[in-house]
Amino acid sequence: MKWAHIMRTRLRFTVRPLAARWLIGCLSFAAIACVLLLPGCGAKPNSNEAQRREAKIAALENDVAKLKQDAHRPRLGDIMEMTQIRHGKLWFAGEHQNWELAAYELHELKEGFEDLEKHHPTHGKPPIPLAQTLQQIMDPQLAQLSKAIQARDKLQFAQAFDVVTVSCNVCHQTANVSFNLIKRPTMAPFSNQEFAPQK
Repeated sequence: MKWAHIMRTRLRFTVRPLAARWLIGCLSFAAIACVLLLPGCGAKPNSNEAQRREAKIAALENDVAKLKQDAHRPRLGDIMEMTQIRHGKLWFAGEHQNWELAAYELHELKEGFEDLEKHHPTHGKPPIPLAQTLQQIMDPQLAQLSKAIQARDKLQFAQAFDVVTVSCNVCHQTANVSFNLIKRPTMAPFSNQEFAPQK
């Protein structure tokens, strides 16, 4: 079930941009058709017809521009699902004292938060400033976790990781999704990955 859930998440990242590009192509074709298929087969249109046609073309161009902007915009839920996976992998990397893997997973976690800030700076109605909330709540705790990884200190890592986890839940409370409660994982998210460092 975990693999099916993870694959559905990754497929959403892949399929949505493809569908968006297909729709962009259709709208672009429609815009060209509006220009070429003029009423009267080449006859000079009157001013009202020209204005209506220009308005339709402008509307189509705006739709195409918006689709291009949103083509690679991941959903907030997709970003958070990948964040939860990275959170789990980060814990088991540190638990096994695989500090290279822990540093990598922390980097990936930060990149996910950067994507969230970029694509979803606000959320909900009334809008909640997610980007500002992340910077205030998460950034200082992630910096402490980074220091623990650099120090290769398992106890310090566990303490910093738990503080990051609490901070995740503070963010969820701020975003009015406190029912989404994150905790220290007890089971590795993947059975096909070795978390212990290679000797």
